[in-house]
Amino acid sequence: MDISKYKFTRTLPKSVVPAIETIIHVAHQGKAPDMVAIAAIFTTTYKWVTQIRRRLQEFESTGIDDRKRPGPKYLQMDLKAVARAIEGRYGFSFGLSTISRSMKNNGIPPKRTNQFLERTKLVSTHLEGMSCR
Repeated sequence: MDISKYKFTRTLPKSVVPAIETIIHVAHQGKAPDMVAIAAIFTTTYKWVTQIRRRLQEFESTGIDDRKRPGPKYLQMDLKAVARAIEGRYGFSFGLSTISRSMKNNGIPPKRTNQFLERTKLVSTHLEGMSCR
């Protein structure tokens, strides 16, 4: 596989990143790996290799991987649509900042997820459940 064509792209191919991770992990045994040499082997930049190394070190120390996960993006709740729905149902409306603050105070995330779906329905159907501070 010729990876020289990927030198100036924003992302590396999926097959190259695990190879770099393996080399960094093996080279890290007992001493600091030579990042410039690793970058030269894969014809990429020093910045990419150090970014991968930092991510590996963070994962080893915390157990948290900060990479984005594949899958569908959830729809953002439209505060204007929520304001229109409240006005249509109850005859009066709140400002967008009031709705946003109330959602935050009640623990409702701005994204629709399965975890908070029932609570979102509960608060949106019972206006007295919304606390405006």
